[in-house]
Amino acid sequence: DPTKRLTQLQTGNGCKLNIVSTYKTDIPFLLEKSLKNKYEIDRTTGEWFNLSSEDLITIKNFVEEYAIETIIEKEG
Repeated sequence: DPTKRLTQLQTGNGCKLNIVSTYKTDIPFLLEKSLKNKYEIDRTTGEWFNLSSEDLITIKNFVEEYAIETIIEKEG
């Protein structure tokens, strides 16, 4: 549940978090692990990464390759 996860992440975070895109896939944990490994050097603390706009576009394109459907897509 993306909304529940957003609430968990928002707790203790001074910045306003927003869901930009949500995708349905058969391999969510594999995608997450792959992305965390690829961007490990950009990890700041815990679940947080310091990523560029180019990184975000690359991630979006990567996830879309494995998506069954796009559930939410917003500009942002």
